[in-house]
Amino acid sequence: MTATPVFSKAPFSRAQFDAVSTLFVGFYLVLSCFFGSYAHAQQDPKSQMQLGINYFQQEEFDKAAEVLEQLLKTNPGERNAYNYLYAAYTRLSDFKRAESMAAFLSKKFPEDIQFVIDQAVSLRQQNKEAKALAAFEEIFKKLPTDRNRLLSYAFSFQIRAENDYAIRVYEQGAQQMNKPDAFVLELAELYRATGQKARMVENYLEYLVKNPQQMGHIQKQLQSNIAVEDFEVFREKLMAALQKYPDDLLLPELAVWYFVQQKDFSLAFVQARALDTRKKEGGTRLLALATTATENRDYAAADEIYQYLIDAGPALPVWFDARMNRLHNKQLMLERDRAGRESWSQLADQYRLVITDVRHPNLALPLKKGLAHILAYELGSFDEGIQLLEEAIAGPGDARKRAEAKLELADLFLLTDELWEAQLLYGQVDKDYIEDVIGQEARLRNARLSYFRFEFEWAQAQLDILKAGTTHKISNDAMELSLLIADNFNLDTSQLPLMNFARAELMMKRQQFDSALRAFDAMLLELPDHSLRDEIWFRKASIQEKTGDLAGARFSYESLLKDHPKDILADDALIALARLCEREGKSEDALGLYQKMLEEYPDSLFTVDARRRFRELRGDALKVD
Repeated sequence: MTATPVFSKAPFSRAQFDAVSTLFVGFYLVLSCFFGSYAHAQQDPKSQMQLGINYFQQEEFDKAAEVLEQLLKTNPGERNAYNYLYAAYTRLSDFKRAESMAAFLSKKFPEDIQFVIDQAVSLRQQNKEAKALAAFEEIFKKLPTDRNRLLSYAFSFQIRAENDYAIRVYEQGAQQMNKPDAFVLELAELYRATGQKARMVENYLEYLVKNPQQMGHIQKQLQSNIAVEDFEVFREKLMAALQKYPDDLLLPELAVWYFVQQKDFSLAFVQARALDTRKKEGGTRLLALATTATENRDYAAADEIYQYLIDAGPALPVWFDARMNRLHNKQLMLERDRAGRESWSQLADQYRLVITDVRHPNLALPLKKGLAHILAYELGSFDEGIQLLEEAIAGPGDARKRAEAKLELADLFLLTDELWEAQLLYGQVDKDYIEDVIGQEARLRNARLSYFRFEFEWAQAQLDILKAGTTHKISNDAMELSLLIADNFNLDTSQLPLMNFARAELMMKRQQFDSALRAFDAMLLELPDHSLRDEIWFRKASIQEKTGDLAGARFSYESLLKDHPKDILADDALIALARLCEREGKSEDALGLYQKMLEEYPDSLFTVDARRRFRELRGDALKVD
């Protein structure tokens, strides 16, 4: 019996026919789209390139290679396709194909050094080091002398991370061109990239000498690329350049700038002094440098500069300014060092001597204010200080300077318990200079008066406003007192600890040191776990230093650091303890404490001073002549 052909069976139903038709049409459209897109990609290099890049970015490197290979067959000069394909081969660790492709294209485009370099790099990646080195050496046998081509050669090495060979291109090229400084800046950048800081600095300095208009660029590069640990390297190379180019004026300018950046004002002074002499600046640069040193708390360097200007004699235009500024700098130095009565008495005599030479009341006013401060706060002569200020305010002079003297007088009234007089003077200055910084200072001191009168809520309300003060100092002082009140005053608990602390602090300011110490000691016994303890230890140590009890001060600072190593006064106590060790002649102890400051409190305001003193005690911050 003959089998019935399949097609003799009953035909599809209409529904079946429609379903199958729809399936075939859909399948046809999908295939059409796929082959159409693929054909379009093959015919359109731009689309093909984008498809290869897409695969590469999706890390489908084998697919990227397949597409880009097709593109390079028809467009061998397509550099972007080559770069992506070379990278794809590298990601696939197919270094043999990368070598073959580079070798083929180097023959097709012999002027393009990139292919020769890539062939050598691929040989090295196959551990064929001898062949790779031979290929690299062949390049240098035929190194061009044209500057643009040399730049192209070096760049070709750089994009394959062969920086040592890029350096060799520039060095050999400059020699062949008989122009040693042909690639000074380019080499500096490569030395930076390879960690050769000394050679980098040498080249930057050479470039600056030849291109003085690029001072800003060189400063920016040095600021970005010279770290603290590179200080000695830079100093050595800079000194060598200064000797090599003794007539150049920009190198000393750069030295002053850099040493100021590093907060090493003693080294800056050496160069600034030479510039001042050579450019006949009359000391103006040095006066500004000394002021900057004072602002950065390098009082010793500032004092050295001021003394140099004073020794130059009255003919120097800034001579009298130096005398005045030196007194203020010395005052800050003695306050920092918790100096004794004898040092303060000597400074008071120096103030009196300068005041006698003043002929203009506007100059006399700030000097009298400074002397009155010393008389009252350091020598305990409140009446003499008040009398001096009252005479200054009653005499002639600039209204603003008299207002500053009023603030000082109000402070003395606070210390002599004439609170009403103090509040009246603060209010006068506030009213007269309501939109001025000095008005804010008056409000800050009035808030401090409220603190001493135990009006804590009112004081804190004023301080919270002043925290947004227009000067850094006002803002910081307001924040410091506000935090003290906020941390230790709460309406739901006793106000007594903060009241006792404020009372003891006022005794301290009034030079009633024995009473203040007894009060602080009592608080330490009564408040074993109170948040005020770090403040108490610090105030107590300050009194002990001032009265010459250095052993007691050391114990107080060490107690603070032991019990409160993370509190806000910890870095203050550590730097004070280090300075105390220096006063006692314990240099090794001081060195260890300065190192601890740098390691444990790197963001402290005292870090700059700690680093300077650390270098000096270690003996590696040598001056240069």
